[in-house]
Amino acid sequence: MLGSRSEAARFINVHIKNFERASDLARRAWEASCSGRIEETRKILEQLCSLRAKPWEGKSSRERWAHMAMQLPGDVGGGPHKKRIGAILSARYQGRILEAMCGFNSYLLPSPDREVIALDYCREALERYPYPERIRVAFDLDCLGQKGTLDFFGKVRFDAVMICFGYDYLKDPAATFGVLRKILAKEGKLALVENPLRGYPDIILRRFAPEEATKYLRRVGFKKVTVEDMGIRPYEEAQLGSFVLETTDSKDRFYLVEASSG
Repeated sequence: MLGSRSEAARFINVHIKNFERASDLARRAWEASCSGRIEETRKILEQLCSLRAKPWEGKSSRERWAHMAMQLPGDVGGGPHKKRIGAILSARYQGRILEAMCGFNSYLLPSPDREVIALDYCREALERYPYPERIRVAFDLDCLGQKGTLDFFGKVRFDAVMICFGYDYLKDPAATFGVLRKILAKEGKLALVENPLRGYPDIILRRFAPEEATKYLRRVGFKKVTVEDMGIRPYEEAQLGSFVLETTDSKDRFYLVEASSG
């Protein structure tokens, strides 16, 4: 868990130290090479190789998302509609809430009536999460599988679990929904905010479809599933640089899927 600024700073310092170490090794390798110390040069170069940046093609999904989290803060997750989405969700959900697959975004404003825990598989994204006073959990939901559990929450139960713009990246949505259902309070709800045309092509696994998401939710025991059009029209956008271009496509709209066991 990342529970403080100092904890987050510790991870940032790792990157800085790696850069400093790489610079020192490069200097020593050059000096050894100039002096003809071939074996010493070879060993130093091996150490340098372990610090080198991976090519994009060799990065995992988490590593690619970490790169984007550092390069494009503010440019994902609803683009210019973030505030409107956040206002809708903040008015709707109170109590203890798990903001799963949050990345470096939050759609829940601070409130004395709400306790939010943020969860994402990317530490770099959690370091940039806008509310460092909240508990932040580094965990990959794709590790759960069919029989997975979130034991680290103990007996804690949530009034709502929210996934905003994360559905497209799940390897097994049904398995994930099944595990999240277990940590909901009796009247708790699982909420998905999605758009069929939005997402990062480099790590996306599927395109959101309301019918498909509903099928997965019902399969794992959610009895009541509703799908709402949030009434936000992307063609109103006037901001260039959003990770999806402005469009009037009728499918380019934001949905709120809400599921409960009652």
